[in-house]
Formats: sequence, C-alpha cells, structure tokens
Amino acid sequence: MSASGSLGIAAAVDHRTLSLADLFAGVRLTHKELELLTALRQHPGQCLSREFLHRTVWGYGEGVRSRTVDAHICRLRTKLGPQGEGRIRTIMRAGYFWQP
Repeated sequence: MSASGSLGIAAAVDHRTLSLADLFAGVRLTHKELELLTALRQHPGQCLSREFLHRTVWGYGEGVRSRTVDAHICRLRTKLGPQGEGRIRTIMRAGYFWQP
C-alpha cells in the first residue's frame, strides 16, 4: 500500500515488517496500530468515533465500553513522534481524525 498527495507525506507500508517508510522511517507498528492508522488515513479530516474504530479495527460489536482505542492512539502518537505531531487529532466525546 502506498499513499501520498492529499496527506502531504509519502508513506509506503511494508506489511512484512509493519514499518512506515520515508517520513516515518524506522517507525515500527503492531498490526493493530497499522490498521488504526490506515483507518484514520482513509478518512482524512473526518471524525471517526471510538465505536466505528472498535468495529472497523477490532471487530467489536455495538455498546463496547473500552479504552482500547485511546490506548492505541496514545502509543501511535508516541511512535510517530515529531514527524506525526498534530496529525492525529482528538475531538472530545466524539472521536479522532487524521489531519492531512
């Protein structure tokens, strides 16, 4: 998978090592972190609810009350570091979005 253009970054994903190339060189992600990042990047600027991310990334059903998404977002922000700073935004009580 490759993406560029509207995101303003080049980020080719090597699915065997789950690393991001180019801007995020050397960043190693777990499978779920990669799925979460992919979900966010597929909907740039659109707020994705925790419920949507639970269903899409983890396959959970309705009504799940878990901090799984929050914990993964926190780790993802840490791993992306300064290059990804400000890319994953929080909308309180609503969800998260990818800032292109």
